[in-house]
Amino acid sequence: MADEPNFVDLFALTKITSESVVERFGSSINSSFFDGSNILGGLRIKGLIDFTTTMGSQNSIVITDSGRKLLDDANKKAAEPIDQLDTTILLQLSNGKRTVNDISGVINISSKDLAVHLYKINAQNYASAEFRNGILNISLTEKGFMQINSKNEPSVTLNKPTNTGINTKESYTVENEAKHFNLEFIVIGVVIIVVIIAILLLFNLV
Repeated sequence: MADEPNFVDLFALTKITSESVVERFGSSINSSFFDGSNILGGLRIKGLIDFTTTMGSQNSIVITDSGRKLLDDANKKAAEPIDQLDTTILLQLSNGKRTVNDISGVINISSKDLAVHLYKINAQNYASAEFRNGILNISLTEKGFMQINSKNEPSVTLNKPTNTGINTKESYTVENEAKHFNLEFIVIGVVIIVVIIAILLLFNLV
């Protein structure tokens, strides 16, 4: 739904304090006045914030009850352990997805559900989110990287080499061939000696 809050809205709410005013909100999120105003406009359309005019014609930003409920829901989710959906989101971040639109394009869940799960992995330091020029970039942290590797690491059992099987058979064959060679050598030597003796005897008879 177009009016359903997303992670950009939720993360922007966390940047609003009692001192926040429209005129300086952009600079507080590393963005221009125009980009900051666009984000605030989206929050107001979704009923998450409201504006009040103060002395000096500055417009204060006030989080509404709907905005506070969204923050409460996100904080409750952030207290839960990492689940399969969180791991799937981390995997998408490891594959190069860096914005809410990138991630929502491959994970088909509601904007609000995705928002609270992104809030959760950010709160637990598996990912890091930062506004820059009106765009919210999300990146994997070292902790998130290790979490992905621990899930994907295959279980490998290494078999120790033994002296049985083919190696033993080959050794046995070589040993037998050596014995056979030695026996042939002895037989040939005996035959040669017999021949020499026969020749000598023949010469003595002559």
